[in-house]
Amino acid sequence: MRSGVTYGYLGAVQLVRRAGVSARSCDESGATAIVLAVRRNHADVVAVLLDAGARVPALDEAGRSLV
Repeated sequence: MRSGVTYGYLGAVQLVRRAGVSARSCDESGATAIVLAVRRNHADVVAVLLDAGARVPALDEAGRSLV
């Protein structure tokens, strides 16, 4: 999930989601998929993750605002 989200590979994110990986998954630093997609400005990936139930936190894993 992380590589697809980080690099904006929408098809890869959709494939991983269909395989059952949670849209709320985190990487080793605690960053969620939606945080990574927002940081990289991958709006299409953000939309897929939101549709899959991802939650948008007010702050990232380091306590920084996503807005």
